[in-house]
This record gives sequence, C-alpha cells and structure tokens, in this order.
Amino acid sequence: METLKQCRKKIDVIDKKIIALLAERMTLSKHIGEHKKRNNRPVKDPLREKAKMTQMGTDAKFRGLPVQFVKKIYKAIFNQSRKIQGE
Repeated sequence: METLKQCRKKIDVIDKKIIALLAERMTLSKHIGEHKKRNNRPVKDPLREKAKMTQMGTDAKFRGLPVQFVKKIYKAIFNQSRKIQGE
C-alpha cells in the first residue's frame, strides 16, 4: 500500500498534466476561433457541445466517475473556450 506522501506526489504529477492539457486545449480553441472568424462562423456550436457532453458523460460512466461532476467541469471548459474564441 502506498503512503500518503506517495499518493500526494502522484496527484501533484497528475495535476501538472491536467494543467498542461488544459493549456493545450485552450491554444487549440484559439486556433478554432481564428478559423471561425475567417469563415464567418459563429463561436457557439450547440450541436458540437451537445455531442461532446454526451460523449463525456458516457466516458465518465465507463470510468466510474459521477456524470454530473464531469459535465460540470466540461461546461466550464466550454465556457472558457468560447471566451477565447471571441464570444
């Protein structure tokens, strides 16, 4: 069994990875926003968001995570992505 210190050290590594992935996602969101602007497309894409939310719920359930918890996180991610895209 791992010690508390070992578990916390692993959590610290995971948290750094989460931040790095969020930063990468926001960079991609910025590029998507630029593409949408050049092509006169709206920032908000309700069909895409709905499909992503459904998929995240399925993935959460598969991993044994509370679906509403994951959806709440993704709602915040979508909101920030739209801000970056210029909504």
